[in-house]
Amino acid sequence: MATATSIFSALSARAYAQQSWPELGFHDRAARLLARLLGVNNPVMNDPLWERDCLVRSQWFDARCRRFFTLHPQGMCIDLGAGLSTRFHRLSEADDWPRFSWVDVDLPDVTAIKTKAIPKIDNYQLIAANIVQDDWLAATGWHPHTPLIITLESVLSDMSIDEIYAAFSIIAKHCTAASQIEIVFDYRSPARRWYEFFVYRPRNGVMLSLVRDIANVALTHSESSASSLNTGAVAYDDFFVCSIASSCR
Repeated sequence: MATATSIFSALSARAYAQQSWPELGFHDRAARLLARLLGVNNPVMNDPLWERDCLVRSQWFDARCRRFFTLHPQGMCIDLGAGLSTRFHRLSEADDWPRFSWVDVDLPDVTAIKTKAIPKIDNYQLIAANIVQDDWLAATGWHPHTPLIITLESVLSDMSIDEIYAAFSIIAKHCTAASQIEIVFDYRSPARRWYEFFVYRPRNGVMLSLVRDIANVALTHSESSASSLNTGAVAYDDFFVCSIASSCR
């Protein structure tokens, strides 16, 4: 999950994107309001390349969510490791009366920060949970008949492969014949420490090769198999983004 420093850096990137990166066309009024409420009144001095990647990635996630809710207007999104993301509010601005529901999930200290600043709305909730150890999916109240999109933006790179499988296995626990699920995530190879240049270390290519395995773990019910599985990945210089869609039978 995100650190306190990184979530404020990402919030600043989105809040001030219009003035810092006008060519990207990224606008987030909710992020600007949240930044002011939390005392982030000026842009954080982020690394420019990191900040641009952050915004490009956010735009890609936005597009996947918009496409999902076009197909499933009354679906649900669970944003794992949401940090101070305001994607729900950003997407809601484009809809006169959003019918989709949304859940932001993060550790208790992060969720507490957000809860104090963002008012409760009927179709938006915040859940405090450890996505590796806790049954966060049960806590959201999701029903297997409700189309579900699960997003993990800038989350997996801080997790071990075992932790990733543990988090995705929680989905398998609740997957039934009626489940329509899409998982959207990105992965950035963590920066190498000096001694790691002398040893073999898995990089993006390894994660790409695990996409189907992870999809099967997450979307294969113990009594059945995923009858429809579509994966798509887009690689950038230092990270890739991936969407997995499946219907369990």
